[in-house]
Amino acid sequence: SSAPIRVGYTHISRLMNNLRKPHSAFFDFPSSIIAGCDSQFVYVGNTTVMQGLISPSTFSFSFQAGSTLSFTENFLSCTIKTYAASHTAIPQKTHITTATWDTLYAGGEIDLTAVIMLEPSSVLHARSRNDGDIILTPHGTRKLKKLYIDYKIPLFLRNLLPVITHNENIIWTPVTQVAPTPAENLQTFIMHITLKMNF
Repeated sequence: SSAPIRVGYTHISRLMNNLRKPHSAFFDFPSSIIAGCDSQFVYVGNTTVMQGLISPSTFSFSFQAGSTLSFTENFLSCTIKTYAASHTAIPQKTHITTATWDTLYAGGEIDLTAVIMLEPSSVLHARSRNDGDIILTPHGTRKLKKLYIDYKIPLFLRNLLPVITHNENIIWTPVTQVAPTPAENLQTFIMHITLKMNF
């Protein structure tokens, strides 16, 4: 196997100095090294370099069923597009797997799809995860934190990935969603979620 890539004191010092600048910065690291940070940690590759450099933050955005929401939070850009489904074009639901988060972590763009049942006037919320978040899956009630661990979502992504709620109930996460329950007053909506990391 190849020798590990070494990150020296000079590289870490440059990272710390650049993170204090108000504008974007270029990180002069060896090839194959990815540096990033979230609200609690700074990462070089898969290693936690330091903790507590940046004050914790949360996000929450509202949007109506049938509309599009776009936002950027730290290093993650997200676009959520919802539209009424036709009976002939309901796509397969998708979620983040090890392969897709590898693509995201490497700077690629990933697309996820969900099928949700809502009243046409419903207001949805895209927010960061909360401590104690619980979701009802086909296998019973699960803690979102445990699901992220099971799906091997990197720690620095867990606070950036959006959770979609309706009436304060979680209806979709990047790893699973609540199964839609048909009802006379509900309409089927397709939700496309596009995620991209901007290192």
